[in-house]
Amino acid sequence: DVPASVGLRLLDHLESDDARLTLVKDADHRFNDPRALALMTRAVEEVSQNASG
Repeated sequence: DVPASVGLRLLDHLESDDARLTLVKDADHRFNDPRALALMTRAVEEVSQNASG
């Protein structure tokens, strides 16, 4: 398990203000259950839409 504080510290080191940290309770290190995959799919779609304008 990775403590939430680690993710928050990583956000502090990003140069961009356009960043989001999503915490998923009970997710394992593989992050490959249907709920986790759906979250990742939505995130990739959002980034793709924002990049294409």
